Amino acid sequence: MRGPRRETRRFFDWDFTRLPQSRLYDVLMRLPMLFPRRELSLSADVVSTGLTLAGSAFAVVVLMQLRESFSIMAEARQLVTSGVYRLVRHPLYLAEEIAAIGVVMQFFSPWTALILTVQIGFQLRRMRNEEVILTTIFPEYLAYRKKTARILPGIY
Repeated sequence: MRGPRRETRRFFDWDFTRLPQSRLYDVLMRLPMLFPRRELSLSADVVSTGLTLAGSAFAVVVLMQLRESFSIMAEARQLVTSGVYRLVRHPLYLAEEIAAIGVVMQFFSPWTALILTVQIGFQLRRMRNEEVILTTIFPEYLAYRKKTARILPGIY
């Protein structure tokens, strides 16, 4: 088994956006303890639950495809371009956002909307950090990047 090709060891190279983002994601997943549950119609409740379950299941699928390439800090272990990575460059972030939107629907308030917005901002920053490292280590990443959407096929 091969180790990482490049780790971000210098202090100023570390992806510090992951630390608060991870905490924000934890906050979103623990909303029942922080905010009252909103009364939703049956259809909205089904949609919310479906998004949470689908996003969580999608995250498991993505993590299974990443295998040893998954890391908390941005680093280049190997370039994964198969499976769901054929369609989008950052499917794990998409999965997390789908689940988070479902949770926020259940506990919607201006505060939860703000938390979700900030969390999405951290995800976008993390994507950029990862892409800088992947472009530096894997020259083929540029071609992959040109033909593959960042997070939403046909949109972004």
